[in-house]
Amino acid sequence: MGAATAAPSVVNYPVPSRASQGDFRLPATRGYAIPAPRKGGPLRTLLALLILITLFIPGYFVVTQVWKPSISLLQNISAPRLSLGEKPATIKNAQLSSITDTGAIVTWETDKPTSAQVIVCDPDGFCTWTELQAPLVTRHWVPLHNLKASTTYHLTLLSKDANGKEASLEKELTTLAQADTTPPTITEVSVSSIEETSATITWVTNDPATSQVEYGPSETYGKTSQLDKQLNTNHSITLTGLEPNTLYHFKVKSTDANGNEASAQANTLKTQASLPIGPNIGNRAPDFTLKTADGKEMSLKSLRGKKVVLNFWATWCGPCVGEMPYFQDITKTWNSDEVVILAINLEENASTVKNFLAGERFTFTILLDTEGTVGKRYEVSSIPRTFFIDRDGIIRETKQGSFPNMAAIEEIIRSL
Repeated sequence: MGAATAAPSVVNYPVPSRASQGDFRLPATRGYAIPAPRKGGPLRTLLALLILITLFIPGYFVVTQVWKPSISLLQNISAPRLSLGEKPATIKNAQLSSITDTGAIVTWETDKPTSAQVIVCDPDGFCTWTELQAPLVTRHWVPLHNLKASTTYHLTLLSKDANGKEASLEKELTTLAQADTTPPTITEVSVSSIEETSATITWVTNDPATSQVEYGPSETYGKTSQLDKQLNTNHSITLTGLEPNTLYHFKVKSTDANGNEASAQANTLKTQASLPIGPNIGNRAPDFTLKTADGKEMSLKSLRGKKVVLNFWATWCGPCVGEMPYFQDITKTWNSDEVVILAINLEENASTVKNFLAGERFTFTILLDTEGTVGKRYEVSSIPRTFFIDRDGIIRETKQGSFPNMAAIEEIIRSL
């Protein structure tokens, strides 16, 4: 049997008594360290106090120097100016005027002072703003420029009051067609009714235009007729106060509705020499105004520029009635713009002449000299009596008695 194993020996350490534990600390072991209590509390308090003082000083400055005066200012604002419930201005009487191909003027009124501005939008939606008219007024006038011709624009009228409340109104504007810049064309300038102291000038334009004539004894003219503002295509101006037997230079002028002026090439006319007025050959035919059988008036002067056959007759005069068919044939052969037949009935009443004409088919002009006044001016002592007057109103031939045929009448007419 083996030897017996010895029992382990036990060592007993002395345990300190509770009274002696006092300040005893276990040595710190890894993983079980106990943190020591933090110190420095008074330092943190001081730091916080410094921060508060630093923030307080600027804040105090803001409150006393900025915010407080603002509050004082707000306290001085009267209640109505706060305008919390105030309505925008009302726009009324909006109108468009002075419309052209490139612009217009917009006017409107507001019930209280406001500014003014217009938004202009074309058909493509491109919009522009007029310059703001800042002064606050109740009557507004805004011009529009640089628009396109024949275009409809959408306008928005804006008015803003002193409190920033804005009112608006919509309108439409259609510009005019592009202005015509082509002057009218002048043609067919002619002179008629030339007398000792007057003459009539006529012309034609392709567009309606005014009428005026510059004239004078030299190429610098010096005189101008009164402007006829009526727009016409057929123009006629009578010059008066001219000198007899004088050459005048003249040019006609016409201005259309767009202000385009045209003038014709310079022309000339010569007034008639002074002639005695009377019934003799070479005299100027005495002028007169008589009524026709149907009550219309006609003057000899109105026929200036045409050849006139002036015949005195009566219904009781056989030779007079016998030659009247020849005069009727003249009216069929000769144009009325060239030759005019005037048959003056001498000292018979209107009913007698009308009864006579009822059975005839005369188309030439019958005049009534009921009192015989014109017959006396022409010194008619017997009838028929015929005077041949040229385009200038001068008696070139006379005939006492009746004509044997139409050919005899035509021969004299051709000589005028």
